[in-house]
Amino acid sequence: MATAVSEHDPQADADAAAAEETVVPREGLLVGLSLTLVAALHAGALQAPFIWDDHPLIVEEIIERRRPLLEYLFQPFWRASEAGPAFRGYVRPVTTLSYVLDATWSGGNPVAFHATNLLAHLVVLFLLGRLARRFGATPLASAVAMLAFGCAPRLTESVTWISGRTDVLAAVFGLAAVSIHPLRALRREWGHPRLRAAVAAALMLLALGAKEVALAFVALIVADEALDVLRGQSRMRHAFGRLVPLMAALLTYGALRARTSTWVPSDQTHYGGPRVLFSLEALGRYAMMLVDFARPRAQIGDVSMLSGSHAVLGACVLVALVMVVARLAGRLRAPSTLEVDGMLLGFVLCLAAIVPVLHVLPMPMNVVAADRFLYVPGLGLALAGACLASRRPIRHKLIAGAVTVGLLATAACGTVVRERCFRSELAFWLTVTDETDPRNVLPLRELAGVAYRAGEFRLAEPAFKVIVERTLARTDLPPGSIASPLTDLADVYSALGDYDRAEFYSERMLELGPGAPRQAFNAALVQLHRENFARVSELCREALAMLPDYPDARSTLSEVPKLVRERNALASGDADPLRRALYFRGIGARLKAQSAFLAVLEQGSVDAATRDLALAYLVSYGDTDVLLDAVRRHPTATRTINEGAMLRRDATREIRAHAVQIMSYVARTRSNAAKAK
Repeated sequence: MATAVSEHDPQADADAAAAEETVVPREGLLVGLSLTLVAALHAGALQAPFIWDDHPLIVEEIIERRRPLLEYLFQPFWRASEAGPAFRGYVRPVTTLSYVLDATWSGGNPVAFHATNLLAHLVVLFLLGRLARRFGATPLASAVAMLAFGCAPRLTESVTWISGRTDVLAAVFGLAAVSIHPLRALRREWGHPRLRAAVAAALMLLALGAKEVALAFVALIVADEALDVLRGQSRMRHAFGRLVPLMAALLTYGALRARTSTWVPSDQTHYGGPRVLFSLEALGRYAMMLVDFARPRAQIGDVSMLSGSHAVLGACVLVALVMVVARLAGRLRAPSTLEVDGMLLGFVLCLAAIVPVLHVLPMPMNVVAADRFLYVPGLGLALAGACLASRRPIRHKLIAGAVTVGLLATAACGTVVRERCFRSELAFWLTVTDETDPRNVLPLRELAGVAYRAGEFRLAEPAFKVIVERTLARTDLPPGSIASPLTDLADVYSALGDYDRAEFYSERMLELGPGAPRQAFNAALVQLHRENFARVSELCREALAMLPDYPDARSTLSEVPKLVRERNALASGDADPLRRALYFRGIGARLKAQSAFLAVLEQGSVDAATRDLALAYLVSYGDTDVLLDAVRRHPTATRTINEGAMLRRDATREIRAHAVQIMSYVARTRSNAAKAK
């Protein structure tokens, strides 16, 4: 009788176990190395200050104004301090709460905000690598995809700029939701499919609360379920059952938006031509940005000036995409491998994330494209690339490896160079001015803002004035676009104590019709400086009519009766220097308040609390030279005052060191405007 031969080979099992022991640590080493390299590349971001939108979005609205935590859940992402109704369409409570938590545990130190950005970026990389592996990508291909995405220079804006966190947080929760939802590649993992679908839906709701781009991850999940149904690998009712929690999350998010946001008027953004052409231009620019990956830009295109060449390129890209989609459509029903599905879903994620930023709907922004909008599309391309590289054996591995290393090294160098620009707000905007079309005045406006915040009003004034001249010379802009520069110029004249000119420009702004609560409130502040309290009340009520929950206008309106009483008391002969200083501080008269607080300090005997009160005002609103002299003559042990004085000193020195360069740019901008006429 023949003896049956067992198919179980102990030696084979031992070899497989040994292989597993050697492969898993190697894969973990690749992941750890990728994360470490990316962290090292972006570590310099921890030295960066608050920049650009960080000031109104975080410093003014969160650090300087603390509110109950739950209040942040039901407020627009941009509050009244921004440009009006268009910005009230953004609802991002998860991102806002992340800023609040950073501000709470760090005391408003920007290092904490940057650390959160970097940590979130590393989490995205880890989830990207795990998802690629589950779709059949090799460990090496997954690690390369993580590195390529992690050190892409175009994504520096999202990682290094605090306000760019929105896309990163949306990707964290969106990828987590995708990794937990029972996709075909993940269906045999832990837990019941419907339980996992519910957990994924909760994570997707958090992703949507971070930024609207999370809808791209919803599209990925729906596309995966649709593919299963088309191929007969899942029944419609089963797929629908797994999608019910996700639909519930979308309805919850929609209800939150309906409660929090307002309708966005269609004329908030002025396009210099048919919007469909700007959509094509945006598509062309994003295609070029992927090719020119090593040269990030803060300002890309201008919605008031169409670039015909980019629009033509966008049309060509659109035709190519349509042809690819048509070719793939006939093959969707055919069975495929996990790698092919990973490629398809990666492209779905990329397209679903890029379409909303192609100006299909009006976007309240002055540029056509932005680096940060490539964050989620880049994720999709990285996933597709990892799966594509794993689908077939690579020929000429030495050449392919050398090219890959060269591209990664180029990307890493580009990221380091760009990241250094963010370490100084002045350096950042000076760099942006060299990169941007001279007809775009935003970099000049931000440069003037840097000078303004440093107390260098004489340097900010000519810059703001050129912007007003450029804006008024154009006849194609809506009133809201003209009102903002007029408001800026009125603010700088108020800071200089020239209230007549401040009133002139604020009244001219009001003639256009204030398009935002902030503009009406700024006009009220000018009248407050002039002690025209009746007009202050009128303008505050006008701001509150546009935005009833505007805290600045409401608090100022409530303070008016008290300020009137103080003015009358001081006019009757009360010469108490501290009372006079507090009154001038209350009406925002910088120079008068500065003189009054200096008089308080020069009194024969002043207690420590009063001394620190006077010095704290000088830190916030005084002239830098006056501040430094006052701190020298009246030393204090208060850490915040001493640190604030040193920060003001350093900022002022940096501004003054580049004053010639700034004035040269102002002159160049004025000259370009004259030539355009």
